[in-house]
Amino acid sequence: MAKGKKQRDPKRSQIQLRRLKPHPQQAELFDELPPAELKAMAIDMATNGLQHAIDVMPDFTILRGHKRVAAAKSLGWKTIEAVIRHDLVGEPLEGVVNFVITDNLLRQQLGPLAVARCFQMEQALSRTGNRRQFATAGGDLRDRLAKRYGLSGRQMQRYVELLRLPRVLQAAVDQGRLPMTLAARLLNSSHEQEVADAVEAGADPKVAAKEALGSANGSPPLKPLEELIWILGRKLPRLELDQAPLIKSDYQRKVLVRMRKFINQILSSSSKRK
Repeated sequence: MAKGKKQRDPKRSQIQLRRLKPHPQQAELFDELPPAELKAMAIDMATNGLQHAIDVMPDFTILRGHKRVAAAKSLGWKTIEAVIRHDLVGEPLEGVVNFVITDNLLRQQLGPLAVARCFQMEQALSRTGNRRQFATAGGDLRDRLAKRYGLSGRQMQRYVELLRLPRVLQAAVDQGRLPMTLAARLLNSSHEQEVADAVEAGADPKVAAKEALGSANGSPPLKPLEELIWILGRKLPRLELDQAPLIKSDYQRKVLVRMRKFINQILSSSSKRK
């Protein structure tokens, strides 16, 4: 180890729960545990004690162990065992976030959209921070990062597109309560907020989505042409973003505007027929 490099403090310390702070990216990347799972974790901790100390920065920002802290608070604990990570002081943001993401990937089964949020965060940090491990490797940044999560770039992009849904519907997808096929159809409907409100009020996500989309009333599946238009409507915003540097003339811009208008008209008329 290089001289002067700060080492991880192997000592465990009892830290008062009231002094702990959540990591700034925690809520952005990960959903809270459902009440039933939090209760199960609390029961296990009450029975068997804390099996793994949490990790915190010297200022008591939690790096890993947010869910264990939540369970400890629900039990009325005043303190919790923690490892203070002096070795991460002064690390660039992408290094600390990478630590948080890697821990969650190893310790729990993340849902597809939690994975997509982690990927999106790492992608943004990689572009701004010029991380060496990705800058020196060949190929597309998206594909290289997606491989870290065991997915292809195209698979990851499908997950990322679903991050346009309200967060409550993203959580429903991750919990297996809303099929990804239904979630994808909600993206280009005018019902996503309506369904999100219903889910927050206690409705079953799958049933609410089907009712909003008309599927519960026996509406026929999309015809091939309608399916193609629906896919184009979903892909066009991304296409416009990716191809923006290549659009040089007013004619090209007008073509894209006309395409968007045409697709929106067909989607609107198709929705009214249902």
